[in-house]
Amino acid sequence: MNSKHSFIYTFLLYTLLLAACSGLHQKATVLKLNIDAYKKFNSGDYRGTITLCRKALENNPKDDISLGLMGDSYSRLELYDSALIKYDSAISINPRDGYYRFNRGIVDCNLSHYKEAVADNTFAIKKNVLKACAYNNRAIVNDKTKDYTNALKDYDSCISAGQNLHRFVLVNKAFVYTKENKYDSALAEINKCIKLDSLQISYPLHLTHKTKAKLIEEKTSQFADTVFIKQLKEATDAYDFKGYLLSVFGKNKEAWACLNKEKTLGVNSYANYLFKATICINTMQYDEAERYNNMAIETSPKQNSSYTQKGILNTIIGKYKEALMDFDTAILISNTEADPFVGKGNLYILMENNDSAIANFNYALKVNDISSNVEAYNARGYAYFLKKQYKEALADYDSAIKVSKTYYQPYYNYKEEAMRALQKNTTIFCTLVEWQAPINDINGLVDNAKFHIADGDILAANFKITTNRPFEKDKLFVMVDGQSVAIENSATLSVIKEDTASKKYQYGYAIKLNLQKGQHLLYLDYEGKSSQKMRVVVE
Repeated sequence: MNSKHSFIYTFLLYTLLLAACSGLHQKATVLKLNIDAYKKFNSGDYRGTITLCRKALENNPKDDISLGLMGDSYSRLELYDSALIKYDSAISINPRDGYYRFNRGIVDCNLSHYKEAVADNTFAIKKNVLKACAYNNRAIVNDKTKDYTNALKDYDSCISAGQNLHRFVLVNKAFVYTKENKYDSALAEINKCIKLDSLQISYPLHLTHKTKAKLIEEKTSQFADTVFIKQLKEATDAYDFKGYLLSVFGKNKEAWACLNKEKTLGVNSYANYLFKATICINTMQYDEAERYNNMAIETSPKQNSSYTQKGILNTIIGKYKEALMDFDTAILISNTEADPFVGKGNLYILMENNDSAIANFNYALKVNDISSNVEAYNARGYAYFLKKQYKEALADYDSAIKVSKTYYQPYYNYKEEAMRALQKNTTIFCTLVEWQAPINDINGLVDNAKFHIADGDILAANFKITTNRPFEKDKLFVMVDGQSVAIENSATLSVIKEDTASKKYQYGYAIKLNLQKGQHLLYLDYEGKSSQKMRVVVE
């Protein structure tokens, strides 16, 4: 090898070694930045985490670990759109990683991308990544989409996959049961939760010889974010919810005892204040109800349930203007829940504005919350009753029975009265206006309201029917010489106009008849109202 070639060979070898060393140095730099980023993330410094991850990506734009950690940080900061972008990038680089899909599923749920959330959690379950948590998260999505059957199945799978998740999953199951109006099943789940929780709470107390309240107050590094604190919160939620369920069964004394458990557990919560306000309303302690409800709002001002309950309270004590503002505030916070619309509809009934009441009940039923549907149907039925629309009122009362096998007091009392009123109502709401010309396929001449047709020919005639409510075909009779005749399949009904807003309905009705020789009197009858009568001569 000559000197020139030797120099070139040495230069290339040196360059390759330098590149290799540079690549190793780059990887080491990214690794160190990732480790430091994890430390910041675990300490709660999410913006610091994002800064370090950006530096790591400057060294390696395809570092999926940094992208995933940035997604986690944005998610904790509730910047879900940014989190979703980072997770998508991480998954595109490493599509087999179940952790990215699991975390993206949480973001999908928060962004109401429910179909995507189910898919991500299903992927995590198949990959056996945080399997119990993935079942729980998928159950939450099914709950939000009102697929309660699959939500309960997923909660059961969550319990089977991870024993440490029993407590809050049992509480979640209880919430689902209440949405199906299955309060006995809900109470059974809560009792399981409380029974499981007792030993879990007492164990760390035995180790420290401190009260629960003292441990929470100190928030030491040893206990601040430990399983104990989480279990303590779960126990409080369970007792609070049991208090609510007992109040549903009218056991207010026992309910109050459960809600006062927070004094020994050392935890005050939004739900605790809200449920105490509920019991105070049920027992007509309205001043106390207002005090607890205001404490709930102060604890969690972005929850709409306390504003709905405040609206109910103000409705009861006659402060209608304030109640209307409360319901509107609740709806402004979230218009995907039925309760504020039901409350607002009930308020409008008291304000004698039944049309606005019906509009709010209609929206509540569109939300399709099973636990609220029974009240919405019955209350709307009562509003129709007050408008003397008895048929619609009875239909709503029947719908309430189908939904929950029960009526919501006090409106069900009006069902019998509505039935009696409907029977007494003799108003004719259908007018059979006229024969329509031309009359199709008639062989003969019209002479002074007489049709002349040949023997054996078919008479085909059209009517126009005008009503102020939808037409019921089975109430229409074809009359020949004062007797109704069977027309079998030789009649057709067509819709000309159906306008529910103006209550104007028009239909076309075509008939074909084979008449015997002689003169006949032909007309239609609908609930005692007749069309113009026509004489038909068959020669």
